[in-house]
Amino acid sequence: MFRKHQELLEDYLFHHVISLKTEENYRLCVEKLRRAIHADVDSLEFGQLLEWRRRELSEGLSPTSWNTYMRHLKALFNHGIEQGKLPYKDNYFSQLMVKAPDKLKKRLSGEQIVKIRELFEALKREEEETGNHFAGFHPVWFWRIVIETFFYTGIRRKQLLHIQMNDIDLRCLVLYVRFEGSKNKKERFLPIPDDLAPWLEKLLWENARKKFHPEDQAFNVNCYNPLSRRKEMSQCQVVACFRELSWRLGFQVSTHRFRHTLGCTLANKPTANLFLIKEILGHSSIRSTMEYMEADLAAMRAVLNERQPEIQQGLLKSTGMLDREP
Repeated sequence: MFRKHQELLEDYLFHHVISLKTEENYRLCVEKLRRAIHADVDSLEFGQLLEWRRRELSEGLSPTSWNTYMRHLKALFNHGIEQGKLPYKDNYFSQLMVKAPDKLKKRLSGEQIVKIRELFEALKREEEETGNHFAGFHPVWFWRIVIETFFYTGIRRKQLLHIQMNDIDLRCLVLYVRFEGSKNKKERFLPIPDDLAPWLEKLLWENARKKFHPEDQAFNVNCYNPLSRRKEMSQCQVVACFRELSWRLGFQVSTHRFRHTLGCTLANKPTANLFLIKEILGHSSIRSTMEYMEADLAAMRAVLNERQPEIQQGLLKSTGMLDREP
């Protein structure tokens, strides 16, 4: 029993080129389906799936996580139906999504950005004066450049790690973002903002001193740590830096918060150009970009304040005060 689960999954993976992380997610979803419903993939009943949904949500699984499972299983079963491996006329999993609550994007305030930069300035001074090495921040200048790159570009953590030396063109102020690190497997070019250029110039200069090659990983802290045995910088090293940063500052800092901060800042400008913002963030659909649009509280307050004189006029009129002579 359940042999067909594995056969369907392996056939899907054979026909599609996906990352190892995505493959792991598909295997996890199939395993959850196998554990939840004791029936093979070609004999599932819609009622069984509805009961599974009710049980998972009642036990505390978030709608967002449930929908993630359903998207993977929907794609898997679409493949099975198209290939004639499953007997279903309709894909049950396309009917099992639930409405997830809308949440505000988690972003950093202007005050928090200032505190991040002030901390790095203080760490830099102490490192230069005392020679102390700070866990997660050595060398300080390197991690400051990492922070500024996330702040100005909004790229994802994985994208930063795939940037090579020859991907940074300071003469044309262009950054090449490789498809290997992109969520949607699309490569693109990003303009380098003027304020970011000096930081990247510092990085390239330091890397040149270490005799980096054009195809070498541009952001590689291991080359500046004589105790490190790693050849390339990994995601866990970036995570460790942000974990330490969050602990020191007392608020959550992450690469995704920098990305959301950029997206919300750009999308909520009065002159926002959604197409350009979509290209900057690397979204496949402009619908993803529109999620960063939020009602401006100051504008909302102005609308409410405009209403007050009208209400006051109405109150005076109703009491007859407007008709009385002074």
